[in-house]
Amino acid sequence: MVETKERTIGRYNVSVTQFPAMASLTMGARVAKLAAPALGKAMLGAKGGEGETRFTTGAVIEALGELASSLDPDAFTKMARDLLKHTQIRRDGEIFDLSIESRMDAAFDSDVVGLYKVIAFALEANNFFGLGSIGKLASLAKSQAIASDKPKAA
Repeated sequence: MVETKERTIGRYNVSVTQFPAMASLTMGARVAKLAAPALGKAMLGAKGGEGETRFTTGAVIEALGELASSLDPDAFTKMARDLLKHTQIRRDGEIFDLSIESRMDAAFDSDVVGLYKVIAFALEANNFFGLGSIGKLASLAKSQAIASDKPKAA
C-alpha cells in the first residue's frame, strides 16, 4: 500500500507520498548507482558495534571525495527533482508542491541544508531497499564493499 509519511524538518512540514512499486524499482536503482560506492567507502572507515555507527572525519572526507569524483551534477539534480515529485512542503502557511520544479526554489529559498534534509527524508520514506533507513543502506553498502575486497577462491 502506498503511504504518505510526514515529518517536521526545521521550519518545514514535509509530506512524502511513496512511489508506486514499479517507479520505486527504477528510482531505487538510480539511488543505489549514485550512492552505494560512497556509502561503502564511508562505512569501511566507520567505527562502532552492532546498531551503533560513528563516522570518522577521515571516512566522511574520503566518501565525499568518492562521491564528488563520480558525481554528474546534472544527473544528481535530475534524480533529486524526480525523488521529490511526490513531496509537499508546508512553510509559513503556504503549501509548496515539489512536483512543480519552480516551487522547489520558492520552498527552500537558499536553504540548501534544508533541501538535503528533505531529500534524505524522501529516501527514508520511500524505503527503496526494504531497509527502512539510510543507516541500514550504509551497512549493506559496507558489507558489499568488504565482500568485494575478499580474495576470490581459485
